Amino acid sequence: MAAAVRCCSWSLLLLPAVFFCLALTGCSQPAEVPQEEPVAHLKALAVLYGRYVGSHRGQSPPSEAEFKKYIRALPPGELSSLKVTDVDSIFTSPRDNQPYTVKYKLPLPPPGPDGAPVVAYEQTGSGGERYVANSLGDVQLVDAAKFEQMVPK
Repeated sequence: MAAAVRCCSWSLLLLPAVFFCLALTGCSQPAEVPQEEPVAHLKALAVLYGRYVGSHRGQSPPSEAEFKKYIRALPPGELSSLKVTDVDSIFTSPRDNQPYTVKYKLPLPPPGPDGAPVVAYEQTGSGGERYVANSLGDVQLVDAAKFEQMVPK
């Protein structure tokens, strides 16, 4: 009986040390970007791209500067509905910390059997996958093979 009591008391003493070690290792892990953030950034970018095209007789933005100028001139309610608080931040992927590749001066054909044309995507992405947005505001996470199909060179 005394051995059982000694065993239990040792485990009770070790329990806080185990929790402390687990807490330390958990804190040392690099913070992951929540999956919603890159999707929200890219979706807002694609939706705003579509609004630009709609208000410019089907023409896509000629440059990043003109696109940002258009976005900044929108009423604040339109930006807040897309959860955009900083225009510049939606142009950078939080996963690879690189600017999204946005297709400017793009002739936009209507959506076809293969879907709507890609208007923006991550340059590098993460883990061999990239987020891609089309002209309808749809965002997909795709592997390298699918990316090559969607964004031919």
